[in-house]
Amino acid sequence: PGYPAVAESAECVWPTCASSCPACDRTGPNATQCIVTLPFVAACPVSQKCWLGRCSCYDGFCYSGRVCAPRQCVQGAKPPSFVPDIWVGRWNSFSLPGPTPEQSSTNTWWAYWFAAWLVPAFLVMLGLAVAGGTLRLLTNGPDTWLCRRAPRVPIFLPMWAALSLIITGGGFLRRERFVTGTSMVAREQLVGLKANVEEVLHNVDVLKATTAKFRAAVHEIPTSCHQQSLTAPVISKLIGSVDHATNSTHYQAKRLYHAIQALPGRIQKMLVTQMLSDVLLVWFPMVPAVFETFAMALAIIIGFLAFYSSDPRIAERAVRGMKKYGSWFFCSLTVLATVLSAVYLHTATVASRFCGDADANVLGLARNYDFSKFVKEDWVEQATEDIRQAVLYYVGGLGYNPFENITVTIETNVLTLAEVQNYTRWVQDLATIACPAVALIETDSMRTEMYSAVARTKELIHASNIWPYYDKLVHEVYCSVLPRRIASLVVFSLIIGVVLLPVLALTLDIDLKRMVRYKSVHTPFEDAIEEDEESTGDEEEDY
Repeated sequence: PGYPAVAESAECVWPTCASSCPACDRTGPNATQCIVTLPFVAACPVSQKCWLGRCSCYDGFCYSGRVCAPRQCVQGAKPPSFVPDIWVGRWNSFSLPGPTPEQSSTNTWWAYWFAAWLVPAFLVMLGLAVAGGTLRLLTNGPDTWLCRRAPRVPIFLPMWAALSLIITGGGFLRRERFVTGTSMVAREQLVGLKANVEEVLHNVDVLKATTAKFRAAVHEIPTSCHQQSLTAPVISKLIGSVDHATNSTHYQAKRLYHAIQALPGRIQKMLVTQMLSDVLLVWFPMVPAVFETFAMALAIIIGFLAFYSSDPRIAERAVRGMKKYGSWFFCSLTVLATVLSAVYLHTATVASRFCGDADANVLGLARNYDFSKFVKEDWVEQATEDIRQAVLYYVGGLGYNPFENITVTIETNVLTLAEVQNYTRWVQDLATIACPAVALIETDSMRTEMYSAVARTKELIHASNIWPYYDKLVHEVYCSVLPRRIASLVVFSLIIGVVLLPVLALTLDIDLKRMVRYKSVHTPFEDAIEEDEESTGDEEEDY
């Protein structure tokens, strides 16, 4: 439908003020009745049709003083332009170029997902190189002068381990913030959207059931008529009008159903994917983080025990254990930490590349996506057209809302039914005398039920209800919070993997070797003599 030009207004703000085509009556008090017609005389004007015994306008037109005028639509506001977070630009500055919005499709983005591993692969190679060098020094390192020096009070080791614990604890907190800022919010939005779609589907079922009930009741009328030979032509015409009217409503309800019936299942798959992402990006990294914390605390304990114990066997066992198990343990944690950093980097680069022009990429996905796998064959063409136009409307504010057009058509049918019923009361009274079954049709209750379902559906599919889900999920969670907060996870994991753990392992190994070498040739008595000689020598020099 076309929209009249409307000047920008401060009161018209998306999404509360969106383009719409309000419902209208297709008949009126001056409309011609068409229950009884004359031969060779048109029942209704050319621009109208006979609908439930009264001349009515066609779909898309409104009754206006015996004339049918095109339904007027109102041009609303457009969604505000999305400005990506500053971290989106930073990640995109060293990531590979991605698909353009015109090329945006599931296949091109999966291809980019695989290609985007090129940059994170350098982090994995760096982690392997650092782990290999650390393993070489721990298992077959030269007996350097560091190991031959006399042991000192282990100050650097506990300080470095404490620093490592603090940074590891910071990683725990960052992951917790990441969960609360992205995963929990995304899950909340998806669950809310799924509930809305399921309610719309329930309302569609109500509309289909009510129209079927109304049609069945009307088809029972002829069986109750007294003078069937006289009433048959009129009743037959009435039944034909009812079938035509209910067919229109039933078709529109099925059209809406087939356009959105696959959404709850797709949203459920998104929830499962979100849960798996949480396991991979948040909960799984907690396991190595626990081992890292254990290794750092153990390094402090072993270092102090080996230094303050006079028995050299403690340090000797620690050195053997460090060479046999600790070297592989520390190096495995190093590799794992850098792999996690690479995974975080990959997630950030792919998400940021998509978010660089998020709305255009979403429109491109909708334009190039094959919906035939989710829609029945008979409805593929219509459903695909409706879905693509709905994405254009909800994401870009472009054109019209096809779902609103569907509900408005149904609402217009209901309103017209009410108008026809009001204007043909006398006909219904006469029909009740001839055919008692007419009085048994609960027209008012069925019309109220249908109108309530339509009114609630219009609320659910309005841009003010749908667009906030998209804005919160895509603009805020995936394109603002995720790129910003995942940056700290990349940095923390990388520092732990290539700096903190290797230095901690080498420091512990060197301190333990010093203590073994020193304590194997010194006894506490010899140490006391050496201390006396050193103090005596100092006194003589002073003298």
